[in-house]
Amino acid sequence: MKVTGVNRGYTDEEFLDELFNQNPSVRTELTEEEAKSIKIVGKRPCRNARRETWFLEAEPAAFKKMVKRGTLYFDLETVFVEEHVEALMCFKCCRFGHVAKHCQEANMTCYTCGVDYKKGLGTHSKVKTVSEGSKECPHDGDIIDFKSFKEIVGTDGLSSNILEEILGKVYKAFKPISPVPTYSDGIVLENDAPCLSNIPPVGLLTGWKRSLWAEAREDLMKDDKNKRNLELITKSLLVVCLDEALPSTFNCRLQRGGKGHTAGIRDETNLFHQMLHGGGVAFNSSNRWFDKTIQLIISGDGACGLCYEHSNAEGVAVIQLVEKLWSHADSLAHNSEVPASSHLPPPEKLEWILEPSDRQRMEDAGQVLDNLIKDLDFQQEYTSVHAFVEQKIAQADSVAIMCDGWSNIRNESIVNFILTTPTPILYKILATGKESLTAEYITRQIQEVIDKIGVQKVFGVVTDNAANMNGAWFLLKKEAESGNFNHFAYGCVAHSLNLIFSDMKKLHSVQTFLTQVVSLVKTVRQSHLVLAAFKEKQGKGNGISLKLPMATRWGYLVYCLESVQANKHAIMSLAIEENLQDLIKKHPDFKKNVLDDTFLDKVEGFISLFKPIATAITFFESDKTRISLVVKVFKQLEEHFLKALPACPLLKQEEAKAAEIIRHRREFAVSDVHRVCNLLDPSTEGGDLTPCEQTDAIETIFETAKRCPNVDERIVLTDLANFQAGFFSKSFLWTAVSEVPPTTWWKGFCNSTELSKSAYKFLELPASSAPCERSFSTYEGVHTPKRNRLNNERAAKLVYTKHNLKLNCEIDSEGTATTARTSTTISLASTSGCAVSAPTLAKEMMTSYDSDSDETMSSSNYSLHDTEYSDEDPED
Repeated sequence: MKVTGVNRGYTDEEFLDELFNQNPSVRTELTEEEAKSIKIVGKRPCRNARRETWFLEAEPAAFKKMVKRGTLYFDLETVFVEEHVEALMCFKCCRFGHVAKHCQEANMTCYTCGVDYKKGLGTHSKVKTVSEGSKECPHDGDIIDFKSFKEIVGTDGLSSNILEEILGKVYKAFKPISPVPTYSDGIVLENDAPCLSNIPPVGLLTGWKRSLWAEAREDLMKDDKNKRNLELITKSLLVVCLDEALPSTFNCRLQRGGKGHTAGIRDETNLFHQMLHGGGVAFNSSNRWFDKTIQLIISGDGACGLCYEHSNAEGVAVIQLVEKLWSHADSLAHNSEVPASSHLPPPEKLEWILEPSDRQRMEDAGQVLDNLIKDLDFQQEYTSVHAFVEQKIAQADSVAIMCDGWSNIRNESIVNFILTTPTPILYKILATGKESLTAEYITRQIQEVIDKIGVQKVFGVVTDNAANMNGAWFLLKKEAESGNFNHFAYGCVAHSLNLIFSDMKKLHSVQTFLTQVVSLVKTVRQSHLVLAAFKEKQGKGNGISLKLPMATRWGYLVYCLESVQANKHAIMSLAIEENLQDLIKKHPDFKKNVLDDTFLDKVEGFISLFKPIATAITFFESDKTRISLVVKVFKQLEEHFLKALPACPLLKQEEAKAAEIIRHRREFAVSDVHRVCNLLDPSTEGGDLTPCEQTDAIETIFETAKRCPNVDERIVLTDLANFQAGFFSKSFLWTAVSEVPPTTWWKGFCNSTELSKSAYKFLELPASSAPCERSFSTYEGVHTPKRNRLNNERAAKLVYTKHNLKLNCEIDSEGTATTARTSTTISLASTSGCAVSAPTLAKEMMTSYDSDSDETMSSSNYSLHDTEYSDEDPED
């Protein structure tokens, strides 16, 4: 029976005393013999932590009377008496009604004979299994209930002595000495041990894909010797893996300044990798058989562990096994003798008959296993990506540094550093903490990056056009002029172009019109009924949604205007929809603006005026090297504005201000380095420069050559003077201009000239710092509000790995980074006819492979007006 709801704290004697003292009627109902028959079986806690359930047993007469009562009193509270029929069995005392956790017995009881386990130890001389019906019990070990065990180990049961003997024989095969080494001595594997010579790594196949391993196993089973080996391994109880210790540098947190439990110079992470997979093919993974439920791993430095497959052995059972092994090992005396050999055979070396195809499979399986190990934890992947980044930097002839700052989800200041190799690579993520982003602080951080990479390696620094960044340029230029550095500092062209929009929006007519457009878009988007009607009138063919201008998206003003123009018929239909008039009345300007004939004309006029700027931003924010075309694009924009302004919806007094904005931003954005690149690009040859600008560009090239090692500045000047004569007069060189990028032209065809040593470095410089903005998008996707607790160091490593791993995968899939260019024509011709037809630039504008496609641009006319924008928001 069970008594439920008793307050905790009673001992067995106290419980029986209170049972009769607090319930006097029980003594009167029971005879003296019946009362004495009530005994305590056990107890266990209730769901209420303050209560317990007691289990009692009694003679049948007493049992019936107690159950019939139904209730008892303890501590002035009612508790319940019920018949207990739950078949709980204690695996310690072999009695029912409780479990081993609550057993009161001190010693275990044997399942077979019922004798106290320790009292009967060693009393049976003959070992038999349960399957053979033995009445005697081997108390010195556990019973293994399968008949095939005798065939494997030569005996019926596996006692602790037998296990010691087996391991002793294995140990002798590795090191033929008598004393067992202590923990500090470790196990030393001899190179000349008979079981270590020329062992094929068949175990690697067990870590392969299951279907491939099954196919390989079938092929191995065709040979009788291999078949016997596989059957022996399959029938074995466990696998003992004697490993070499992994080096302490293998994924050791202590080596990286971390904390954790240690064993000598190895930490728990290092030990975990050894026990789980062995460290890869280069270390101990060949010394595994992953099909086995239990693998006992013993390292050469004394570290031991267990790797098990949980479907056959649940965690609790395995933990109990490990605890038993540990307590047994701890009880052994140090330097004890190896158990004497008896009837057990020595360890057998398994001979394999392998075909070349089998060895190829093992090699393939090893590669798969190594990849799985690399993916096992983040640190391994981070280390691999870091090695890739360092390799790319080392292979680059020169690099440029991009840097930009922003705030993370916790409003903490972050600065990203990108290196162009010329492919942009995320190099460093800096959390500034209490430091202010002043020009001096940014300059110091950039100089630290330069010092780490190498002064001669860095050729340019590009940032956005914020005030602190402008101050950093000035300080970096002073350093360069003093001869400490040989690099150019300049601003982001895409950001400069976006500032044109910011300046234009300050004009009164533009500001007023944009207010009307934003109000129109919000009227549609912020009402569920109006938005539903708008989508219905759009039809299935037009999926362009209405967009709002965003300060953080470069050129998004044009996308907003284009979305209104593309949906003008649907918007006009909304204005006259009878069912929506009540909602439209709440926004009187909506109907007034939509039905005004001049409103849509203004939309088209402003698109025609601003779209070339947005297209130029998209062109320059690419990862491709297009710095030589900056001068050309700004020149075309000036020509476009001069002829487009009279036809645009600006006021007359604002036209001069708009033209001045373009000139001011051009002077700010175009620097000496852009003019030099325009001069060195064989497709432009400085044709967009004035004579004075060409002279300044030549002087810049000469001064740069003087500071470059292994470059003769006099020969450089000669090469510049002979740019169309001598070596450069060969016709095939200029035919190739339309087929290859300018950097490839200089490296491939003209690498024998002295000028080429500087030319390709200039032309590989980035035009913008847009890759920094894209790295911030990656950061935002990693450090989200749901992952707000990520510390800055961990978040930086995650972003670093994700950003550069994508680049690594792209290069691996392509094999080699190959680019191609086709000659194109930049045309600023407007569809509305209010812009001008710009000069043909068949040799000036070159396009490379699109970042999302392997095909080159097939169109020979690249129009800044014809760029299509999808409904998806463009990347930063």
